[in-house]
Amino acid sequence: MNDARAVRAGWLIDGGGGPLQRNVLLRMKNGIVTGITPYESNSEIDSLSITDLSHAVLCPPFIDCHVHLALSGTTDLQLRRRLAESSHSDIRPLIRRHIDDLFAHGVLAVRDADDRPGFLQRYGKEPVTAGVPPVVILAAGQAEYGGGTVIVDANGREPVRTAIAAGCQAIVHGCRMGRDNLERMAERGVVLVPTLQAMKVAAEQAADAAEKKLAANALKAQLEQVALARQLGVTVALGTDSGSPGVLHGEAVVEEMKLLIQAGFSLGGAISCATVNGAALLGLVRGRIAVGRQADFLVARGTPAQLPRKFSYLEGIWLAGRPSPNYRKNPQRSER
Repeated sequence: MNDARAVRAGWLIDGGGGPLQRNVLLRMKNGIVTGITPYESNSEIDSLSITDLSHAVLCPPFIDCHVHLALSGTTDLQLRRRLAESSHSDIRPLIRRHIDDLFAHGVLAVRDADDRPGFLQRYGKEPVTAGVPPVVILAAGQAEYGGGTVIVDANGREPVRTAIAAGCQAIVHGCRMGRDNLERMAERGVVLVPTLQAMKVAAEQAADAAEKKLAANALKAQLEQVALARQLGVTVALGTDSGSPGVLHGEAVVEEMKLLIQAGFSLGGAISCATVNGAALLGLVRGRIAVGRQADFLVARGTPAQLPRKFSYLEGIWLAGRPSPNYRKNPQRSER
C-alpha cells in the first residue's frame, strides 16, 4: 500500500507548543505524517495528490479531561431531575447524542468523571454501530484503580494539599488552593484541570444579585489562580465539567479555551492545554501533529485571529490522513 497524499495548510498549530507555522505542506503516507515543510510550488509537490486548505488553520483534535457523559447540560431543573432517575435504556441515547456533540466540535477523547450508575460502562460493552464517532472514552477509575494516573476533585488549601501529598497526578477544580499548593504542583509535576467554563456559567445563571456576585468573585479568583499556575510552570489540561447545568458537551471546549486565553495563555498555549497536555495526563498517544504520528487534525476555516471561535464551526475533521465520513458541517446541536 502506498497512499501518499499531502495537504497545503494556510496555518498549522502543532499542539506541542511550537510556533504557529504559515503556508505549510503536510505530507502523509498510509495515514501517518511523513513531513511538515514550508509550501513551495515545484514539480515534486505538483505530482502529489494535494488538498488545498490554504484558507484554513490545522490543529490536533481536542481532549476534554472532565466530562459527565450521562448528564445533560440543560438548565431545566425538572428535566435534570427526571434524567437523574432514568434507567440505562433512557440514558443510552443521551450518551450517544453527547458523543456526537463532542465529535462535532473536534473532541476525540474524554475522561468521564462520574459513572456511578454504571451506564457508561454498559454503553461501552455494547456492539459498535455504523456511524458512531471515534471518540475515546476513559471512565474515572479506569486508570486510577489499575495503579496509573490518579486524578482528584478538590477545592481549598487543605484538601488540595492532602491530595498532592498522597501522590495524585492531577487536581480538578482546585478553587482557592493558594500559591503554596501551586508551587507544590509545579515541583511535583501535578496537573491542574481548572474547569473555568462551569464557573462562568454558574455566575451567569445566579438566581439573585448576591449569588451572582459570589459566583463572579469565585470565577475571578480562579482566573487569577490559573494565571499564577501558568507563571509558576504548572501544567494545565483542559476540562469543561460538561453535563453541569448550562455546560454543553463539545461547545464548552471552545468556551474553556477562551477563558484560558483570558487567564494569560496564548492561543497556542490554550490549544496545548486542550491537546498534548490532556493526552499526557490520560496516557494517550495523540495531541500533536508531528512526523511519525497518525495524521489526525481539525480544519478551521479562517485565520488564527479568528480562533478559538472558529473551532465551533469546523470545516472538517481528518483521521488517518483522510476526511472523516462521520463529520458533517453545521450539525444540529442539542442541549440534552
